[in-house]
Parts: sequence; C-alpha cells; structure tokens
Amino acid sequence: MIKKCNENKDDIQAGLIAIRNTPLQCGSSPAQLLLGRPLQEHLPGLYNTNNQAKFKRNLQKERSKQVNYHDKHSKVNTTSNDYRKGQKVRVQDHRSHEWSKTGVIIDKVAPRSYNIKINDGITLRRNSKHIPTNPVRRQ
Repeated sequence: MIKKCNENKDDIQAGLIAIRNTPLQCGSSPAQLLLGRPLQEHLPGLYNTNNQAKFKRNLQKERSKQVNYHDKHSKVNTTSNDYRKGQKVRVQDHRSHEWSKTGVIIDKVAPRSYNIKINDGITLRRNSKHIPTNPVRRQ
C-alpha cells in the first residue's frame, strides 16, 4: 500500500485507513474489532451494524464457554468448607502461620467467612481458607 501510494503520489495515511477499514473474514474490519466502529475516511460509507451485533453475539458465546470451563475446573469448592454453629475448629495464627489456636464457630458472616471465639476469649473473623477442612478431634 505504501509503494502504491508513493507511485500515485497519494496520502499514505489515507491508504492505511483504507486497509484498517477493509473487512476481514469474520465480517468486521480491524478498526471495528479494536474500536467498535470504522475509522473516518474521506469517502462516505455506510456503517453496517449487523456485523457488529453478530460479532458481539459471538463474543458473548465465547465468554459463556470460558465461564463454564472456569467453573468446571476451578480449585475453589465452597461447599466443602461449610461449618456449622458450635463446631470446634482449629484456626491459623496469621503471624506464625501455624494451626495452633482452637475455637468454636459462633456464626457464618459471609459465604466463606466465619466468626470464631478462640479459647483465649477473643472473637476473630476468619475466611474458610484459614480454617482447616479437618475439624478438631474430640479427645
């Protein structure tokens, strides 16, 4: 395009805009894919919204596939860490990172957050990842 514009003594920028507005196999131009609209040319043209809507629908389909794949293969399983009120659990000390403290679950605050009363008399709010999946064994 640059050689052709130089031979005809045309504006190189206009040639590049024409390339960027040329539709690809998917029906949209590179400018439409990047900006969501065609670039402004000196020539009048019609903006085809059908291709844009079709492209957006394909994006929605791809995103839903990605969400399903993520949900199927994600490591987080929130149902495995459901604790009940009054259950004895071990709690990770946030300073030493040891599972040395024990306590009783008072209530569930959020989907993965619990209020725990530690044997020291202190009430802590902990995420379920700071509570091990195996509770304290009764001796």
